Amino acid sequence: YGGLARTHGDQWTLFTPANGLSHPDVRAMAEDRDGNLWVGTAGGGLDRFRAGHFTHFGAAEGFSQKMVLALHADPDGTLWIGTIGGGLTRFKDGKFDIITNDEAGIATLEGGDLMPIGGGTVLIGMGERTTPQGVAKLARRLFEAGQATSVVAALMPRDRSFMHLDTVFTFCDRDLVTLYPPVVDRLRTFTLTPSDNPSRMDVVEELRPFVEVVADALGIN
Repeated sequence: YGGLARTHGDQWTLFTPANGLSHPDVRAMAEDRDGNLWVGTAGGGLDRFRAGHFTHFGAAEGFSQKMVLALHADPDGTLWIGTIGGGLTRFKDGKFDIITNDEAGIATLEGGDLMPIGGGTVLIGMGERTTPQGVAKLARRLFEAGQATSVVAALMPRDRSFMHLDTVFTFCDRDLVTLYPPVVDRLRTFTLTPSDNPSRMDVVEELRPFVEVVADALGIN
């Protein structure tokens, strides 16, 4: 959560919210054909760095997602933005368009990442096979059907040796788990809940460790 650092020769500059960056947790960067640097953050959304200054793109500009995890700039000037909870967005000619739909082929889930733990909560791992888009799609359907009140999503390191959540975190009983600390301690945790707006969900990044979030969801001290 240290922000964005730039080096030029032996001089370093650190960018944080104090000098324009929307959030210190930088998750993705891409340079477009015009030399603009796009920065995606987990908590602040999307920023553009140009001529030494940051510009934030939020709801007023047509982009309301706060969790940006992937960016790609095409040679034609199109910027692709991958988010948690909002699918895939395309920015072209000054306009944001959400393009994720049932035919997009990017919403995937695998059984080893899904754990209904009771109390209206479902745990889902996001790793090699389960995508954020798949998590968002399932969460939305669960909320609409009244089958869950919250989804706890765990962003896992990209490594095929532990591609599913159940390979590093498994319930043996309601209040007993086996876990692999080198991975579980590195999980990024997000809680998805229904929003007042039926077409949206609320997504919050948890600052607490994953295990504490799960224990709290189960009402275990």
